Amino acid sequence: MKTWKLREMLVVSPVQRAARRLKFDPELTIIRGKNDTGKSSLIKTIFNTFGARPARISDRWKALNVTSLVRFSVGTKNYCILRAGDLFGVFDDEARPLHRAASVGELSPYLAQLFDFKLKLPDRATGKPVVPPPAFYFLPFYIDQDAGWTATWSSFANLQQFPGAKKDLAEYHVGIFPNEYYQRKAAKAEFQQKLEEPRVKERVLRGLQADIEQRTKETTIEFDIKEFKLIIDRLLKRAESLKQREDEYRTNIVELRNRLDEVSAQRAIVERTRDELRLDYNYANAAPDEVQCPTCGAGYSNHISERFEFANNEQQCVDLLTGLVNKAAKLEREISTTQERLTQSTAELREVEELLEARKGEVTLGELIESEGRKGFRKALEADASIVQKQIGELEATVRGHDEEMKKFASKERRQAIIDNYRHRMEHHLMLLNVNSNHSTLLKRIDAKVNETGSDLPRSILAYTMSIWGVMSKYGSSEAFAPTAIDAINQQEQDDQNLVKMLTLIRDHRPQGTQLVMGVVDTKDVEFPGTEVRMTKTYSALLASEFQSVNDELSPYLNALIASPQF
Repeated sequence: MKTWKLREMLVVSPVQRAARRLKFDPELTIIRGKNDTGKSSLIKTIFNTFGARPARISDRWKALNVTSLVRFSVGTKNYCILRAGDLFGVFDDEARPLHRAASVGELSPYLAQLFDFKLKLPDRATGKPVVPPPAFYFLPFYIDQDAGWTATWSSFANLQQFPGAKKDLAEYHVGIFPNEYYQRKAAKAEFQQKLEEPRVKERVLRGLQADIEQRTKETTIEFDIKEFKLIIDRLLKRAESLKQREDEYRTNIVELRNRLDEVSAQRAIVERTRDELRLDYNYANAAPDEVQCPTCGAGYSNHISERFEFANNEQQCVDLLTGLVNKAAKLEREISTTQERLTQSTAELREVEELLEARKGEVTLGELIESEGRKGFRKALEADASIVQKQIGELEATVRGHDEEMKKFASKERRQAIIDNYRHRMEHHLMLLNVNSNHSTLLKRIDAKVNETGSDLPRSILAYTMSIWGVMSKYGSSEAFAPTAIDAINQQEQDDQNLVKMLTLIRDHRPQGTQLVMGVVDTKDVEFPGTEVRMTKTYSALLASEFQSVNDELSPYLNALIASPQF
């Protein structure tokens, strides 16, 4: 298994003009502080930077409008990821850009490839298998302060996009099926989706064939011609409706592009202003404290406050640029969506027009060769049905092939070994945490809900999480074991004895070689290896004293991110 590690996080708030540099120990980083000192906000920001939004983020933290950059390593390679609003940028160790995304959806496939996360889940709207957002990769690795201590697999927001995915997630992460199984399963689902269209066509064709047979017995050619005329009238009305919709889409695209041009023009102005302010700042910074007018010889003060104002205005330009880039990205997505709808509408209109022409031809043919009745139409339907049946047969054969491949990766022995390993760990951890395991639902299934209450609930959640980590480290499907995080362990007013047991379990039983970030108020004299970060001031997770240095270090990445739509 290939472990990846957090190295450092930079967080900057232009609103508060404060920042924080947080270095991570490769083994364990404890963020210690009293309530409201910002421990949880910093831990949440780690995952949020990767596009995995925690279940809750405080309004106070949201108001800071932070930009964050996380440096990390996967195997022997170093990377960093930047988040500014809804924009994401991934860079290599030399700060060279690798990937840019204007949404979590655009970021997900890249991170899935980087972290060897091959699971695909059926989209709620379309049923099509898609790469789930990063939250589904990080789910087992994080116990969130606000949501993670009440239920398993619940530390992130927007998980309802894939209802009923908990079983697939649990089985994937613990390795009941390897990555290859899920790749085949996704491919099978894609071909099953492709089967829907020809199957619908086959049902329609069979219905038409049955209808033609019935009408041939019951009606005359004269009635048949009238029926064709009615069909043609309906097709004409449908074509007219599609043309109107097509015109609306074209108008919308023109309006959206005009708005995009306006945003681009605003962006160019702001970029020019930022560059001019930077030149002014550099000139003022290099000039002496007393500047003499070359014309009249009068002396003027080059005070630090004037230079600070230049720097402050430049930062405002950068903030405005970030907003404009986000707005431009949103407009581009709207244009793309509208263009897709226009393309679909145009294709549908073309099909209607072709069918209309064919129908007109059929009416003329029917009038000319009444003696043949509907023979030609029946033959055409039979030919179409034959083509569709061939398509269905080929697709079904492909689906069966993927089924056979899936069976090769589905080992009953492996499943049983993983379940046994999980139950052994779970029983042991529940015993160490003083939780009665006789009636625990967590022993029955890997994806079970927790039925404990009161102070037993968070201890059961911890026992479950540590058991899952242990199984994943031995059998997990993904080769990349992510950094883990546990926040605010003292839930439901644990007594000192149980709290010490929880802290000791974390210290002694987490998988070897993995990384942990933990937010605590007090470690109860349980000694931990690694690094400790002290948070001392209420509502001061970010520090004014670190703003300039952190902002200067982060700015080149941000400038690269907003400089152009593509890296």
